[in-house]
Amino acid sequence: MKAIRWLVPVLGVAALTACAVRLGGSGPVEYRTLAVDFGPSTTPEEAAAMIRDANARLVLLSTPRDSAWISAVAQNSGLTSTRPGHVDDATFAFLAWKPVGDTTHTIKVPSGGQIRLHDALYEIEKNRYIDLMTVAFESGTNVREGVRTLLGYIATDVMANVPVVLAVHAPNSSVSDSVAAVTRAAWADAAECTSKSSGDVSTRNMNMRLFYFPAARIRCVDARTIDAPGTPITATLVAGQ
Repeated sequence: MKAIRWLVPVLGVAALTACAVRLGGSGPVEYRTLAVDFGPSTTPEEAAAMIRDANARLVLLSTPRDSAWISAVAQNSGLTSTRPGHVDDATFAFLAWKPVGDTTHTIKVPSGGQIRLHDALYEIEKNRYIDLMTVAFESGTNVREGVRTLLGYIATDVMANVPVVLAVHAPNSSVSDSVAAVTRAAWADAAECTSKSSGDVSTRNMNMRLFYFPAARIRCVDARTIDAPGTPITATLVAGQ
């Protein structure tokens, strides 16, 4: 995404609720975030109801439905959609407030295969931003090489002081587990941010894996999965100053 260039390599992201950790001036802000893969039989009203029930103000979604379906979900949930990006048999979009810019494109992996990416930059307040991404690894793409290529994209196309929230749309849990293992030193996994009220988060059958980084810019307070197809995950993330 070329709306604003990253000045130095790094990583970071999140979703907006009405409450701030500190009132008055710039400070940490809480974001309730939802990563979800809506199935083909889900109606816009059902999708919007899940978003409202999760109290999510930042939604990273995937669906086999078209742009009109996403527009209906946005309208019913009271959020603003990015321009949906078509990735193979899925459509990616973010629901939040109006982004500074968004893009969907393909990144070639040198060892073969490619990554499809939907990316958007949001302004929290003047000169404060947050970046959202959803990525999908093409079948047969080496996960380690794909992650290395993705890190290169992030280092050159995302500002160094911006937190990032990233969803990995995986064909199966094996791929998402591999991504989590390879990136453990750089990315935090929302599935490991356990909620005191709900206990450990299981990644079994999770179609959208949620990550956030860098640790200096964003942290997780709690996370839980939703009892629905694709095992959606919702997390409270706190973006720092």
